[in-house]
Amino acid sequence: MASILSPVVTQSLNKPVDQCLSAGTGFRNFKAPFDPTVDCAAGSEIVQRLRHLDQTLKVYTPSSPNYEALRSVYNKQITARPQAICRPTTVAQVQAIVRTSTQLGVPLAVRAIGHAFFGQSCVADSVMLDMREMDSLTLSHDLKTVHVGGGTLTRNLIGFLDTHDLVTASSTAGCIGWTGWALSGGYGPLNSYAGFGADNIVSARVVTADGNVVDAGANDDLLWGIRGAGGSLGVVVESTVQTYAVPTMLGGQVQYKQGESAKALLGLQRLLEAGVPEELCLQLELSQKAVNVIAGWVGDVNEGQKWMDMVRGLAKVQLDTVEQTTFNALQGLATKDIPLSAHTTTRGVSITRMTPEVIDILQHSLSEAGASYTITGLLNYGRSAQTSPSASFGLREPHVQLFVNAYDEPARMAVASRWVNGLADQIQITGQAMEASYASFAAPGDKVNESFGDGLDKLRELKADVDPSNVFRGLWNAE
Repeated sequence: MASILSPVVTQSLNKPVDQCLSAGTGFRNFKAPFDPTVDCAAGSEIVQRLRHLDQTLKVYTPSSPNYEALRSVYNKQITARPQAICRPTTVAQVQAIVRTSTQLGVPLAVRAIGHAFFGQSCVADSVMLDMREMDSLTLSHDLKTVHVGGGTLTRNLIGFLDTHDLVTASSTAGCIGWTGWALSGGYGPLNSYAGFGADNIVSARVVTADGNVVDAGANDDLLWGIRGAGGSLGVVVESTVQTYAVPTMLGGQVQYKQGESAKALLGLQRLLEAGVPEELCLQLELSQKAVNVIAGWVGDVNEGQKWMDMVRGLAKVQLDTVEQTTFNALQGLATKDIPLSAHTTTRGVSITRMTPEVIDILQHSLSEAGASYTITGLLNYGRSAQTSPSASFGLREPHVQLFVNAYDEPARMAVASRWVNGLADQIQITGQAMEASYASFAAPGDKVNESFGDGLDKLRELKADVDPSNVFRGLWNAE
């Protein structure tokens, strides 16, 4: 088995390799237009104070014609209206926003482009600190790390790295922010090979609650805390992220025939328990219509084909798109059906294993589901299932993170919510559910604290030290 730091043996796809170490406009976010005479003409005290401090800071108030487009978040059920939306472009502007909101007692909500299903980034009467224009990408000269701006979209990071034959740990969805995803732990299809997203943060530049800038490096408690609870400890304006040389890989979709779901899922559980190499990357996509496995192999092609044949052999297959590809393309496959915004309800449940009882619950629930009701199974094994004393994120044992999600029309959201919560509650009582809840998928009342394990007390002490007034509420609350 190859080390994850060794080059991957693959055949070339003859794709062009970029020589520029900084990302161009093709891998950057949209820059919002700004005219202070219309975008912040009628502003509250904090708006006036911020504009006085920095005339170049983009501040949008509810009267702005751009306000609603900038306010809109992934979950259309979130209708809260911040009193101001700030789009900083410099670290100094982030510092000014944090200090001013704290001084005036105005709630601060940081938007790092995560889905924030329950509205954590869009809070009524708050200042929304929207990081989307701080999205620079610069590779180190040795190509072993990349500097990632706090508002960088995952698809832009992965697309840019692909031009240099590189990858890093990444979410399934290319449409979310990499930093927001990684700070809460970071489940994704490369977890077995590269570890959690949080594990790949080498260092970070953070604006803390007092408005100061802290460079958190190896052995710093702040970096340890950021790797799992970062959004609750400060604004990460830039991070240095580990990269891996993966020019190409095997990857694609394996879809099993209807009626073969239970056989496929039980077979997959047995395969995982027998032991699979870190190079095999697997993710489940379950719907009313089919059981799909997004499968990837990062390593020797011939060895990879053997493992892909094992995946194909779990049950009768009706669709097989596995081929030599890139992770950039594989992420595109996993992302293609994710809308940019929707009326949605969601819940996460971590299970130790897929037993016949759990599989029966999944099948029965999906048989009663709407067309856009789905379950994603994020499989935790390999490197992400190894204990890491350098990160606060503690969900390290082998498990399956079930992401239960339903899109529906506004009038049917009560039905969608009952389906999602009903399924989650049924799984909870099987004895296979873990007590801890993953912060990104946790509904109010779920047990997020347990996801930090033995590090919870240390994390609480760190929070009290760097943010005693709880300026940054993030996805985790120390209370």
